[in-house]
Amino acid sequence: MAIADPASPLYGVDESQIRAFEGCLFLEHNPTQEETYQNILARHNLEVIEAYQETFPRDADETDRNKVFSGINALRGPVDSQYAMYNFGAHFAEVKINPVSMEVRVSRYVGAFATGRILNPKTAGSQILGGIVMCIGMALMEETITDPNLGRIATTSLADYHVPAHIHIAGIETFFVEEHDPFVNAIGTKSVGEISTVGSAAAIANAVYHATGRRVRDLPIRLEKLL
Repeated sequence: MAIADPASPLYGVDESQIRAFEGCLFLEHNPTQEETYQNILARHNLEVIEAYQETFPRDADETDRNKVFSGINALRGPVDSQYAMYNFGAHFAEVKINPVSMEVRVSRYVGAFATGRILNPKTAGSQILGGIVMCIGMALMEETITDPNLGRIATTSLADYHVPAHIHIAGIETFFVEEHDPFVNAIGTKSVGEISTVGSAAAIANAVYHATGRRVRDLPIRLEKLL
């Protein structure tokens, strides 16, 4: 938009020479030749601009691309069928169960994840940790109950819909397995949200089965299902 606008300092500049930093576009060899995103949008009477970019394996040809991508809302990603570009995770849960009341507590949890290039270990690790905590709730306490007479949800507040508190969370250890994937996209990144939740509740259910011999297949695993 800037290089096509005669009013922009970047008008007519080769796009490959433009760099972005702190809300500005500027010319690589002359940083003083710059313009803010705000000015670009204001001059075109826009509040928001959206851009889409498709990335492919280096050896994907145009036929491969057209075969999979039919429009702007199509799934984006590599199309070469010889590569599998998934996230991988391993979940390990230890539970302790009161033999009288059958109350379940997750006493220890370890997760290892290969999710491509990690841009920010702190935020990515926090997201993984949050997903595991969420699934402790899914496995042991969270449940949406519907009133059979009115058809309304009965568990509408935190007084009725129970979520994990600090007392329910013991030692959780997570770490990332270094993974370099040159084909998934230009910088080798993958998502870290779903991989922390896919498998967590199942690992807890397996630990409960190992401890009690009772296989519970409907969540949450509350004590009345084990008594």
